[in-house]
Amino acid sequence: MFIVYGCYGDTLGSYYDNLPHDLIAKGWKIALCHVRGGGEMGISWHNAGKGVNKVNSMTDTIKCLEFLHEFHLTTPSQTVLQASSAGALVAARVAQKAPHALGKLVLRMPFLDVGRAMACPGLALSEEEREEWAGEEGAREICPTSGQFTGPSIPTFITTGVNDVRVPLWHVANFLQAHERHLKGKCFVNLLQGDHASFDEGASQMELKFVENQERGRVVSRILDMFR
Repeated sequence: MFIVYGCYGDTLGSYYDNLPHDLIAKGWKIALCHVRGGGEMGISWHNAGKGVNKVNSMTDTIKCLEFLHEFHLTTPSQTVLQASSAGALVAARVAQKAPHALGKLVLRMPFLDVGRAMACPGLALSEEEREEWAGEEGAREICPTSGQFTGPSIPTFITTGVNDVRVPLWHVANFLQAHERHLKGKCFVNLLQGDHASFDEGASQMELKFVENQERGRVVSRILDMFR
């Protein structure tokens, strides 16, 4: 499992998370990818991956994936890319740009429609994050919702909160609607009756089943019907 964030100058640390720990117990390898946009190398590292430079976060992630494959630490079909919140924007764009490098995609409370978020000043986070995402125009270039997949669809698992104010449900709904045909039959969505912090052990176990090929795509039509 390959974990990425790369946003807001935050450091992706060796934190406790049930999913990777459960996978390690089953013999999996876990890799943390410190891409530009994060804070691992200081302010300059963050600046090199924010605003008009945000695409560097995606480029770094793809290079890290290719490095692991080149040195036979894993194979593309065995690679699961996992990201949360704003980091999901990076992961989803990587899935669109380099589907050959991934086997599965796991997104938690994902911030996927940055284009709409930047176009709506009244939304939570929008004003304070214009610099991070280069405003409305810059956001369109890095937005997974408006972006296109360049290859075959990747099995995808998304966990989102119905009452999430920080990253509203329409982020997932707009992403699914934009790519409904491409993701059909390949996407599983776990709807939590909670907010941005409602991810729990039960949600982690559902991710684990998906990673281990025990869960198939469903629920997508239900979410889209809510917004039609």
